[in-house]
Amino acid sequence: MAINFRAPGGGETAPGADAARYGKINEMEKTKRNNFIKLAGAIIACELAGVIGALYTTPNIGTWYAFLAKPAQTPPAWVFGPVWIIRFS
Repeated sequence: MAINFRAPGGGETAPGADAARYGKINEMEKTKRNNFIKLAGAIIACELAGVIGALYTTPNIGTWYAFLAKPAQTPPAWVFGPVWIIRFS
């Protein structure tokens, strides 16, 4: 036995029309889920690339930066953190 719902215009829908509508909803949910998985995968890949780069770079930062030829106007190292936070927040 098919259940018919009244359409907003006052007419009745064809038998099985609600099943087709629910089929489209399931397809939309699958598409949303797939898009979310793709987004999460892209974010994880980018973060993983950053972590790998940091693992190779971090041990050499202390010696590398200390030996750079810096101009006389270079602020002291302790200023960098507060200025970075204020500037980019």
